[in-house]
Amino acid sequence: MTMDQLFAAWGSGDAESGLGEAAFCVGTQPGLCDITGWVSTPLDSQLQAVGLALDFNQTYYLNVHTKNGAGLWSEVGSSNGITILDPLADSDGDGVS
Repeated sequence: MTMDQLFAAWGSGDAESGLGEAAFCVGTQPGLCDITGWVSTPLDSQLQAVGLALDFNQTYYLNVHTKNGAGLWSEVGSSNGITILDPLADSDGDGVS
């Protein structure tokens, strides 16, 4: 297990003008960039956020937006929450760690 990276796959498109740029950030809420700022990423690809200081029992979201050929940014798309559970704790309260 690593506590310093998150991975995601994503896709986007613009039939009229195509895509010119993409960026992602990591946050503790959908659309929030409080863990990293916006970072450029390859178009329609997998992304890897590295060098993070992630905490157990915190939920993180990978947020992505793209810029089309006309220079307009899309709305932000967010992943489902990713929670890193402490392997030594009883995260679900069932009495078993």
